[in-house]
Amino acid sequence: MTAARWLAEPLHARDVKDAVPKRQRFESQLECLTAQPEACYQVGLSFYFGTNGFPRDRERAADAYARGCNLGESNSCNNLGDALAYGDGVTRDVERAASTWEKACRMGESLACANLGYMLEHGEGVRRDVARARALYRDACTTGDVYGCLHADMLAAEEAGAPRDGPRALAHWRRACDARDARGCAFVGVIYEDGPDGLARDETKSLEAMSRACDLGERRGCEWVESHRAQ
Repeated sequence: MTAARWLAEPLHARDVKDAVPKRQRFESQLECLTAQPEACYQVGLSFYFGTNGFPRDRERAADAYARGCNLGESNSCNNLGDALAYGDGVTRDVERAASTWEKACRMGESLACANLGYMLEHGEGVRRDVARARALYRDACTTGDVYGCLHADMLAAEEAGAPRDGPRALAHWRRACDARDARGCAFVGVIYEDGPDGLARDETKSLEAMSRACDLGERRGCEWVESHRAQ
């Protein structure tokens, strides 16, 4: 075999470090680029969490979600709304986040409906409309969305006198959680998930609080933990 012929030989997978996951990553991205919406969602998740041979890259995750959303994939639209709401890999734009969640909600994505409900309840990116927020939470909960169920309960608690603003609400529900109130722990988890004005979003603390809620017997906390650990 001549040197030229040898140089032209393709590399074997065994000769390339991480060849299989690199190929899988390439194929996934190619599927997204060739207009396969579900592939864009999966690529977005892989970039977001740094799994399946992908580097952790929130900007590229948002790009993949945007492409999937443009192709009509509701989960991609929901996750793009999340990125826009928190400036996670993309410039923060609460108005665009709300409109993206509105689109995903119309497509039947229940979590997006609950997310839109949060924006309506707090008047972020849209005109405040608590009545519609309540209806969206209720509808999302009916289809099994834990986030919608918990926000419906939090809204009812606030209307019954619990504090509304972030820091005071967190302190209130943390005291309840410390007193072994399972629902209070779940509410702490939701507050950390949302990161309302005056508080930083903290997904790790959110999951910790939901785990405690689960341990104390809150079924929805268990469902939350299971769904988030499956990502």
